[in-house]
Amino acid sequence: MTNPPVLPDATVDRNDGCLARLRTSASRLTGARQRVAVKILENPWAARGLSISALASHVGASENAISRITQAIGYSGYREFMQELALDLGKNMGYQHVDPAAAIEDIAEGTAGVVRQVVKLEIDGMQDALANLDDSVLDEVVHTMVQARTILLLGTGTAAGLCQMLAYRFTSIGIAASWSSDPMVMLAEAHRTTTDDLVVLVSFSGYSRDTVFAGRHAREQGASVLAVTSDPQSAVAQIADTVLSIFSARLKNEAAQFSGRVAGLALLEAIATAVSWERGGTENASLAALGEAQTRLNTLPGDWESS
Repeated sequence: MTNPPVLPDATVDRNDGCLARLRTSASRLTGARQRVAVKILENPWAARGLSISALASHVGASENAISRITQAIGYSGYREFMQELALDLGKNMGYQHVDPAAAIEDIAEGTAGVVRQVVKLEIDGMQDALANLDDSVLDEVVHTMVQARTILLLGTGTAAGLCQMLAYRFTSIGIAASWSSDPMVMLAEAHRTTTDDLVVLVSFSGYSRDTVFAGRHAREQGASVLAVTSDPQSAVAQIADTVLSIFSARLKNEAAQFSGRVAGLALLEAIATAVSWERGGTENASLAALGEAQTRLNTLPGDWESS
C-alpha cells in the first residue's frame, strides 16, 4: 500500500523562507516529521548541504520522513528544500559579521553588559578554535607555507585586515607574500600563481563571491589552496586542499560569524610564528638584519628634523 500524498501545511506562507516555514509548522507536525523539524531548527548549519541519507542519520529519522516534511512545508522535494535552506542561511550572514544581535539578547546590565558579553563571545570563539585544532592539519599548513614559492592571501570585507596582517608577517620573515581585497586584482594575482604557490582564502561565511571565484581560478592554475572559514562545508572550503575551521558546531552561527574575526586573527598570528620558527626563528640572519633596520628606523636621532 502506498502512502497518501502529503499536502503542504495550510498555515505555511510560500513567501516565507525555509526556516520560517519550519518554525511555523513544527508545532503542528506530529511524530517523526516533528522530530525532524525540531532537530533541523536546533542547528540548521549542521544540516545544510547534507544528502538526504546523511541528514536522516544526523536527525535519527527515515529518508521517507524527511521527504514527507519537505513536501509538508511546501517544497517539491528534498533538493528544493536543501537549496532554499542554504539560501535562507546565506541571508543571515551579513549582519552577523558586524552585530551579533542574536547572541547578545536579554542583557539587563546596560551598555557595560553588552561590552562584557561581546568580549566573552570573542574569548569563547578563541577557546573553541583552540580546542578543535588538528595537529596534523597544522603541521601540513605550516609545511606548505614554508615550502611555497609565494603566498597569496585573498579576502574581502572584515577578512581583508587578516590578509594584510599575515602578508606583513610573512614578508618580514623573508617569504614572498602579497594580499588583495580588490576583486580584479585578486583575479589577476590568482592568474599568476603556479603549482609552486600557495593561495590562502579567508572568508568567515565561506561564501564570499570574489574570494571563491579567485580561489577557483588559482586552483585551475595549479596552486595549492588553503581556506580559513567559519563554515567547513562552505563553497570556499569545497575548493580548498586544506581547511582551517575557526569554530565548531558548539557555537551558534551568529556568534561564530562575529567572533571568527578575532579567533581567525589569533590562529593566523600563531601559524605565522610557527612558520618563522620552522625557518630558523631568531637564528634567521635575514630576519635579524630586518629587525636591526627597523630599530634604526624607529630610533630617530634628536636632530632628525634638520637632517
